[in-house]
Amino acid sequence: MKQNLTLAIVLAVSLFFVASCSSQKEFAKIKFKDFDVETQKDYVYRFVIPKNYEENNFKRSLESEEKQFTYADASMIYITNEKGTPIANYNNIDSDSIAIQKSFLALMENDTLTLQGKDKLGKYWKNKKLKEISIGYLNVPENRKADFDKAISSIKMK
Repeated sequence: MKQNLTLAIVLAVSLFFVASCSSQKEFAKIKFKDFDVETQKDYVYRFVIPKNYEENNFKRSLESEEKQFTYADASMIYITNEKGTPIANYNNIDSDSIAIQKSFLALMENDTLTLQGKDKLGKYWKNKKLKEISIGYLNVPENRKADFDKAISSIKMK
């Protein structure tokens, strides 16, 4: 009886370990560096995203940069230090007048704000403004939304 209980505990712990390791293998660690001109400080943001993406980097201006991670199904995760509405998700945010107002207020107050919704094709989008940066996704089908939400919520600043 005691052996069965010990075996069951070892098996449960082993399964948990294998499951957590395999789920981590499906995600890649990403780093985004930012320099705040006003405070003259460097910031590093780290987050995890689903693997199997194509990365594109855009220099929008001397101070503005955007990284986009695009998947085979056209879904995309992005991070940018662009001050206004992120170019990648501009059409989704622009199509919602309330979202535009909230986005403007967050920009003026350097505040945190999350905007989200569905586009005309029923795909999910989200933009999270975190003071100096915006991170978000677009063109995400319902069956992948949880992974993309996990990516957005995983961001940490150092």
